[in-house]
Amino acid sequence: MSLPHETAEQGDPANGPPSAQAEKGAQGAPAAVAEHDPAATEELISQLGLEPDMVGGHAVDPGVVHLLPEGLVREHLAIPVCMKAGVLVLATCCDTDLALLDQIELMTGHRVEPVQVSEKEIRRTIERYFTVDRSFAEGLSDVTGGENSDAAGPVVSLNERLGARRAAPAVRLVDSILRGAARRGASDIHIEPLANELLVRYRIDGVLHDMMRVPNNIQEEVVSRVKLISALDITEHRAPQDGRISIRMESSDFDMRVSTLLTVEGEKIAIRLLNKSSASLGLRQLGMPDEQRDLFAKLITRPYGMILLAGPTGSGKTTTLYAALREVDCKHLNVTTIEDPVEYSFDLVNQIQVNPAVGLTFAGSLRTVLRQDPDIIMVGEIRDTETARLAVQAAMTGHLVFSTLHANDSPSVMDRLKDLGVPPFLIVSTLVAAITQRLVRRVCPECAETYQPPEELVAGTGLEGIELKHGRGCDMCMDTGYRGRMGMFEIFPVTEAVRETFVQGASSDALRTLGRETGMITMRDSAIEAVRNGHTTIEELRRILPAEDIES
Repeated sequence: MSLPHETAEQGDPANGPPSAQAEKGAQGAPAAVAEHDPAATEELISQLGLEPDMVGGHAVDPGVVHLLPEGLVREHLAIPVCMKAGVLVLATCCDTDLALLDQIELMTGHRVEPVQVSEKEIRRTIERYFTVDRSFAEGLSDVTGGENSDAAGPVVSLNERLGARRAAPAVRLVDSILRGAARRGASDIHIEPLANELLVRYRIDGVLHDMMRVPNNIQEEVVSRVKLISALDITEHRAPQDGRISIRMESSDFDMRVSTLLTVEGEKIAIRLLNKSSASLGLRQLGMPDEQRDLFAKLITRPYGMILLAGPTGSGKTTTLYAALREVDCKHLNVTTIEDPVEYSFDLVNQIQVNPAVGLTFAGSLRTVLRQDPDIIMVGEIRDTETARLAVQAAMTGHLVFSTLHANDSPSVMDRLKDLGVPPFLIVSTLVAAITQRLVRRVCPECAETYQPPEELVAGTGLEGIELKHGRGCDMCMDTGYRGRMGMFEIFPVTEAVRETFVQGASSDALRTLGRETGMITMRDSAIEAVRNGHTTIEELRRILPAEDIES
């Protein structure tokens, strides 16, 4: 399913294809420009309480920004700003050749006056108006005072779901929100109703950022639009609903999981974005040091046994398991996964979607899979005693089992299995390794700089007196100093010494001490090394680890 997206490239059914519209623009102002009233836009911005943006001394007119296709704007770093006495003011940071100016004049039907501004200012404006499209304010006139203002409720048709009403403000806004999230690499979108406005937030690199605030009189239309494209019931407002969208945006395929929830201010929407291209990550892209990566690669070639990953929700465990599946020989082995939900599709892998409503649970699916002659089984999560015991049984009967469960660190995985009712002798007989994982934000490569951290910040870490790296903040990282994430890992192999110690009733702390004595690279060691190499910061290390672990 493709999303409707209003750009100058698509053309308008009423006016003909883009080429015809360009020719029309050469003879006179195109309809879109001719109908645009800068004074009306200025008045609307004032009514909505928005502050006009300034570029090169000119107030940006949201109705003018999108006169050029986004591709041309990004390629040439040139963006229309406003109209002055019938002349289109074009902000640019580069020397604009006459051929490009002629092309722009042909496309817009207006004489162009280039204005030189800084590259930072151009990129900031492009990100603002194309990544999260504030130009929807022009279309809000339909809602705040136009023909739709008297409507009893949102009018939704099948044609709208298919994108026929491209000019509808809610359609444009939802389109802009989804595309903006894809461009920013967001993992989640939150559309939250407040008392007087609708707040849009993106979770980027694990942290929520406010991206947009719009009047709450468009709330019902936005909620209905999202429900419509995710095949939810638009007439149901009280009960929570879950749906999904599969779309292609920004040259990538996305699965979007949609959840609605009624709050006191209205329905809140949460959307999880799953970029299918992340399933192509291999072991080298996970962020493991060479020694850990070599050990992990060796572990996943075992013919049987159980490898368990532990970590909080959103720590990248599934991505790591998928990277492991990419390394195994799926062509000559029968590989089956049991997931909730199936996040990415793989060739030559039998993937099962858990569905408790019809009795298809993790335990029930695993019991059936064991009769399907499997070689490798991936269980999305061990949640209960039955699943834990079946996973152990599978590992004992000659299968290699990958799975996840919740535990604070690697040695605690063994205690967690014991809490789920698995006898200690079965745990040590089947568990090959326990792996703990966290995600940390990477230092933004665009604004990275060296600095001398305060002594109290690095006390007890072994980084005292060393120059480290951090990001000073820039437009590319939204002034956070971070861009992208990497994994931190702790691999705890279950050796003979570990088996004997655990069966004797040793605590997790005793197992951790034993692991260190046998050369285990701890989470702290991995994180300290990443900070030393400039990949992340000491602040991120303190965010993922308790102070007592860091300063040990």
